[in-house]
Amino acid sequence: MQELWTNNTFWRILINSIGVISILFGSWLLFRFLKSIFITNREKKLMDKKFINIKSLPNVFKNSTQICLIVNFNQHVTLSILDKNENHLLNLHDGEINIGEKIFVLNTKKLKNGYYHILVKTDHQNIFRKIVVNN
Repeated sequence: MQELWTNNTFWRILINSIGVISILFGSWLLFRFLKSIFITNREKKLMDKKFINIKSLPNVFKNSTQICLIVNFNQHVTLSILDKNENHLLNLHDGEINIGEKIFVLNTKKLKNGYYHILVKTDHQNIFRKIVVNN
């Protein structure tokens, strides 16, 4: 190997070129990785301000159940109940909600026992949760 290095310029150039390419590629990967970390954290902070959350729901809905939404800024929200085939059954709310917690009451006596879905739609997200009704 030492002889190739000292006697042949082709091999010296080839090995140095491979080294340079690997350093450049590694630097590019490191740059992309660090950029994605910083951008992801910044975008997450912005999106956390726009998203809403549903407080924990009971495992089984009986008679009358409360659904609590936590809203971080004023926005248009549609809260619907869908059947197991995702067909619209009930519309609990369709309008603007102010910042804070908003509680909606679902009267499950209108529904038969079985599986249903809660759909919360905003301009920035859709929340889809499966629920069980057992009156």
